[in-house]
Amino acid sequence: ERLLARRVLHFNRDQLYWECQERSACEIFPDKMPERMMRRGHFKNIVPNTGVHETVWKGLSIPLWSREMIWVRVLSSYTKAQLSNLGDKEAALSGILKALEDVFDDTYVGGLWRKGLPAQLAWKAVAPATSSQTYRAPSWSWLSIDGEIKAYAPFATKETDSGPLLEQSYVVAELEDIAITRAGESALSPITSGFIKLRGMLHPVTWQQEYGPDRTIIPLEIEGNEGDNRYADFDEPSFSVERSGWIMQIVVHRYCGDLFGQGLLLRRNPDGVFRRIGSFTSAYQGARHLLSKRHRALVEGEKGPGEKSSAEVIDGTSISSLQIQPASEDDEEQTIVII
Repeated sequence: ERLLARRVLHFNRDQLYWECQERSACEIFPDKMPERMMRRGHFKNIVPNTGVHETVWKGLSIPLWSREMIWVRVLSSYTKAQLSNLGDKEAALSGILKALEDVFDDTYVGGLWRKGLPAQLAWKAVAPATSSQTYRAPSWSWLSIDGEIKAYAPFATKETDSGPLLEQSYVVAELEDIAITRAGESALSPITSGFIKLRGMLHPVTWQQEYGPDRTIIPLEIEGNEGDNRYADFDEPSFSVERSGWIMQIVVHRYCGDLFGQGLLLRRNPDGVFRRIGSFTSAYQGARHLLSKRHRALVEGEKGPGEKSSAEVIDGTSISSLQIQPASEDDEEQTIVII
């Protein structure tokens, strides 16, 4: 309602606030709120504005109005709200999704944007979150979670005298297939099933602690690589009880010469398919160890098998130009199905 309404008045204890698609204002600043007070931008303007970030971010080259940051703000604000009927979680967002499909020139697929895959799989549930008690969407979709969601966003870069702090970002998993089945013909009919097929490096992991209110970041261990920097964020506390699972790194960022990764924390079902139980981050050797030979060669600047090519994860206006390299037949990567 706040995004789609042409004008919104906020009645606060101290004064009135005004929002429309052109500006935000209040009684103290009746013409326009100063940019320094609007560091997250004007919430109602979901049309990318390439000029806003120049004064707000002061050199950071991820635009505040890039499609990634718009989606981060929309999704975080929406998932923090208290819906009266959680079964309408997707349908209640339909008006905004339709508007964003035009703005992004993209297709919405079960909670994610098609051009942003597979990087968009690296969303994060903010504690305390819980898994839906009734089926609403596949586990890889944020629609399956009740609670605030932080959408994937690329690292911001900043130019320095010695060059950019963020040197490059790389997709290190490949989307092979995705499908959503709905109860009706409408694009927003209830989801009845869905899967995603990914190819990447799959690693077994264990953890020694359970997720809880005072322990929300859990170290992950790989046999023979104990002490590496890998940390889990579970989608709900009960997912941490079994103390073992699998991880697949999705994106790696090279930042100030070091590596930082983001990916999926998974559990394998008896039938061999996987379910998402959380997300994870990695750093330094912890990120490097999760790379296949071809991606390690690419990230480290060596010549690997196949030709190196560049692809925009989101679109031509995005700074997240992620490097993608074809797989070789003798690589260690596996194809998995996540439901």
